[in-house]
Amino acid sequence: MRWIMPVVFALTGALLLAAAGVARGTARPGVQALAGLDSAEIPAIEAQMRAVERWRGTPFTRPVAVRRAEAPADGRQGWYDAESGVLTLAVGPAHALYLATVTHELVHALQDQHVDLGLLAARRDADAAAALHAVAEAEALAGTEAILGFSMAAHLQPAADAPIDASHAQLLFEAGPARRWLDENGGPGRALTAPPPTTAALFGGEAAPPASPGCGPAAGATAGALSLWRIATTAPVSRPHADGLAAAWQGDRWEGGAAGGAWGIRFGAAPTPEVVDAFIAGLSAALAPHGCGNGGAACPEVSGALQPAAGGVDLCLRWSTAARPG
Repeated sequence: MRWIMPVVFALTGALLLAAAGVARGTARPGVQALAGLDSAEIPAIEAQMRAVERWRGTPFTRPVAVRRAEAPADGRQGWYDAESGVLTLAVGPAHALYLATVTHELVHALQDQHVDLGLLAARRDADAAAALHAVAEAEALAGTEAILGFSMAAHLQPAADAPIDASHAQLLFEAGPARRWLDENGGPGRALTAPPPTTAALFGGEAAPPASPGCGPAAGATAGALSLWRIATTAPVSRPHADGLAAAWQGDRWEGGAAGGAWGIRFGAAPTPEVVDAFIAGLSAALAPHGCGNGGAACPEVSGALQPAAGGVDLCLRWSTAARPG
């Protein structure tokens, strides 16, 4: 029974400390202003920190370093660097997307304080890191939508007959399959504690190490289920089949060179000939250089066929132009 008294003393001490904290008013981590940040912005940013904490259910454990910089050529309004722990704003309070940018990047800062995004990504292969990135972005998007009351997914949906680029497809992925995975696997504040091991897992597909297809380059790289999905999504003809193809993905190898390339993809379930034809059309569109066939560069010639494989089927693709799929 000797352990009872130390516990009582410890509890008493904790209660006294808690009471003292209430009496003083407990200080909560705020903004650490860096170069270029107007001090007048700090109260609004700290108010968003409190809103993000309430939404995610986890507190900031240390101040968030915030700086202002010129907008980069890629058009980003802001970003959070997990290596340095610095949140950069490239827009000011007068910009229409200022509050959305602040909120989105604060979610990333809060994620990083609890799971160390940089270290977590460094310990994963490229496909697993892409899955982690997608879930982190899906959570930041979910937080921004919930706190500010709008739906990004509704704005992202392309017309049924309109092609889109890879960047648009990536945003659709984060707002769609990655967001669904987040909601089904613990939601905000919990899903990143056990992130998906592959991008295929985000579609409810293969979570084990990828299988090796029987065709394609002997020593190629893995493109992953996400690259497959992005290609299928960019072209209207293959877009309706993107989720099914990604969910059936079990592994792949691709390689590109000056004379063309090859891609072998293992599927757990055989796609129909119509789906294969649609995906080949989507891949042709993704590989096509701008203006091909109009007196400029040659348009790609993609061919493909299915062949039986252990536990599934392989789609064997070849093309005549040098490009990376996805």
